[in-house]
Parts: sequence; C-alpha cells; structure tokens
Amino acid sequence: SGEGFPNIVGEAMATATPVVGSDVGATSELLSDVGIIVSANDHQALADGSLKFIRSTELRKKFGQRARQRICDNFSVESVGRQTAEVLFMTEDALNSKSRSNNN
Repeated sequence: SGEGFPNIVGEAMATATPVVGSDVGATSELLSDVGIIVSANDHQALADGSLKFIRSTELRKKFGQRARQRICDNFSVESVGRQTAEVLFMTEDALNSKSRSNNN
C-alpha cells in the first residue's frame, strides 16, 4: 500500500530536484528512468541512492533535468488538459459509434 500519486515526488521533479524513491504506490511509474527507485524498507539502498546524487553534481543535474522534462511532458496543465481532451474525444467517438450501430 501507499499513496497513489506521490505529490512530493512530482513537485521535486518539477523543480529539477533528483529523487530517490521507494517502489511504493505510483512512485516507480512516476520516476520511471529519471530517478533512483529502491525497494521499500531497504534503508541501505536509500542511503546508497542518496549518496550517488550527493557525490556527483553531473548526475544530479542529469537526473534533475530529465525529471523536470518528464513532468513538463506528462503532467503539466497543458499536457493533462490535452490528455483529458483526447480521452473525451475517444469516448465521444465510441458513444457515437455505438449509437449509430443501435439505430441500424
């Protein structure tokens, strides 16, 4: 169990902050390949992942920039609006198609 959409992870990503997160809730899906994902309750892996970012400015920048881009591409107001519109249009098309087949 865990939270569905981890707001704090998304907020960190939006500010280009690299994230080490556990595989709880939707964290793995949200981070994908733009963060470090560790098993829940694996304190050593959490520490090791954190140290990777602490020790490497280049790695922090790379992961931070990629994380921000992922949020902008998939979770910005514009992106979510576009995705919602696509689903609504697909639903409308499906309903219209069903209505036409029921009328025949």
